[in-house]
Amino acid sequence: MPAAVRETAFASGPQSNMHRDDYAGATSCQRCHPQNYDKWLRHPHSRMNALAVEKNVLGRFDQSQSIGYRGGRAEFYRDGDEFRMRLTRDETTIVYHIRETIGSRFFQYYIGRMINGPYPATHPYFQVNHVLPFGYWLSRETWVPVVHVGRELPDNEREDPFAPPLVPTPGLNFTPYASNCNMCHTTFPMGDELTRKPHQVAKHAPFVLHWSMAAYFQSQHPDMWGNLGNPEDVPTESIDYIPLRLMEHEGAEHAVAMGIACEACHLGSREHVANPRVPPDFHPHSPFLFVETNHDELQLGRNHQNVNWACGRCHTGERP
Repeated sequence: MPAAVRETAFASGPQSNMHRDDYAGATSCQRCHPQNYDKWLRHPHSRMNALAVEKNVLGRFDQSQSIGYRGGRAEFYRDGDEFRMRLTRDETTIVYHIRETIGSRFFQYYIGRMINGPYPATHPYFQVNHVLPFGYWLSRETWVPVVHVGRELPDNEREDPFAPPLVPTPGLNFTPYASNCNMCHTTFPMGDELTRKPHQVAKHAPFVLHWSMAAYFQSQHPDMWGNLGNPEDVPTESIDYIPLRLMEHEGAEHAVAMGIACEACHLGSREHVANPRVPPDFHPHSPFLFVETNHDELQLGRNHQNVNWACGRCHTGERP
């Protein structure tokens, strides 16, 4: 961290509430806060992102379920304990294995990978979890094309789900879930979020934050850091690959919890779980985080700035 920052900003550490080991998990809240836990369990946040298993899948998957669209037909069925989406038009058949779910309030969308289709097995459609082209409208109990994922155009101008482009453009006509969605739909350590979605985190931050990203990588992601040495001596271009790798982190493997769990807003609360007399902090702190503030000390409590910021870290942007 530059000396000028150390002179003008608060050192928020040495304690931390934003590293992976600081998170205790939602079930640890249940013993002392059973009503809060039950409310959360019934809230859509808890099911914002989940593995595609029986208890989490709300769409109907059986031989009667299909939708005609743009001259083709999409069918939704089971293969043993797994869920499938099959798209057929003319001589082309595409089959997806559904691996995760998105949402439970109005619609449920699905994330998966192609397991059959006119592309090589090394293609991203086969290798990368991505948002699939049809979702389930819960109140009307019917299948519909997904919206607010790609470009919003009239149906005949939208991306054709029966003919995905051979060379897709991520974020435009191909939506990898990890790099485009799960940083808000899934609970990751706040330290990772400062790297994975810095603009969203910063947009409503009440104060200026200085983040020693390289030192954090060395401490919390030693597998990525490798033998790079002292963070202060490593040029930026030598670590540019690490944020890109973090963006590809799948929630099922790397998240603190699937969905929006308690600590997505409360931040890491392991210290509070160990000693209930220590209240959870609503402002992130870490040995790697310095904060410029006009207060005499860092404001860690449940004040309006911290609470609003907790919401604003995800509920911001231009989508309707």
